[in-house]
Amino acid sequence: MNDFPTRLPDSIRKSLPPGVSLFPRPAKKRWVMSTAPDWKQKVLPADVVRPDAALAYVVAYLRERAVDPGAEMERRKVEGPTVSECCDRWLPIVAKRCAPATLKGHKTHCERWIKPAFGSLAIAALDVPGLRAWLRKLREEGKDARTVLHVVSTFRSFYGDAMADGWVNVPASLFIHDGVKRELPKVGEDDPIRLPLEWVQRILDCSGVPLERRARYALAFTSGMRDQEIAGLRLSRLVLDAGVPHLKIEDVVALVGDDGFASTKGTKTKSSRRTMPLHAVAVAALREWIEFGWTVLVGRRPKSDDFLFPRPDGKASRPRSAEWLRADLATAG
Repeated sequence: MNDFPTRLPDSIRKSLPPGVSLFPRPAKKRWVMSTAPDWKQKVLPADVVRPDAALAYVVAYLRERAVDPGAEMERRKVEGPTVSECCDRWLPIVAKRCAPATLKGHKTHCERWIKPAFGSLAIAALDVPGLRAWLRKLREEGKDARTVLHVVSTFRSFYGDAMADGWVNVPASLFIHDGVKRELPKVGEDDPIRLPLEWVQRILDCSGVPLERRARYALAFTSGMRDQEIAGLRLSRLVLDAGVPHLKIEDVVALVGDDGFASTKGTKTKSSRRTMPLHAVAVAALREWIEFGWTVLVGRRPKSDDFLFPRPDGKASRPRSAEWLRADLATAG
């Protein structure tokens, strides 16, 4: 029977000297301590079993060596690099391993959210209470839950790399602490917006909605394609006269692609490259768009390598689709 403690009681945890961590390893039946600023671990002797005995050992160990981890931690907090400085170091590093759109998001999150709140603070001074207070403030201000979670994802990635590169020395990321997790906003189960079938029918039948948008909606509603996949479709990948009309998704037009805004890049995943059958509603709408709308928009007949939904100059387009849809829903009543 293993009666070795599996957790450190809160009363003992609160009695620990500043800058000291103490936790059990039940499988080994040993206690482990680590101390600031480098948080190197030390395994306590095997005869130290009870939590109060482990606390007494830690206190005696520090006293004998005249060590004050808390004071050293406070010194490092003042003298270490700031969060703002570390953000500026981190962005060029992360740029080498993420997509342009992801990098743009990281930059935005750092400049608009992370630096204003923590930029002047030494990165070593970041702590759980500070993160919890920040998250509570955002929730009280009514910030969008999805946006906050995206920002926290950037912050977590940044902090993890800061640990890996030695800009901050801590035993574990602050973001895995249960206290921080509990303050994260929740996205409600009913948060995604799904259009009722009758709304879909009304918008597709509405003459007040431009032909191009009705064709895009017909394709989106019947296929579930991503907006960037629809933007990346070329006429050569559209087969409307086959026994089973279909299209091929081979690349996309991203908001920030390989060549900047509204440029092509590979699909989100390898499995996203696929051949997709087309619904009869989409086939009819696309035929009408290609026959009448495309030529009017661009001013010439389409070629096989042209985008299905281009800008007026024939180049790739990434319109403000959400704004279009809101306006067209209003037009359709």
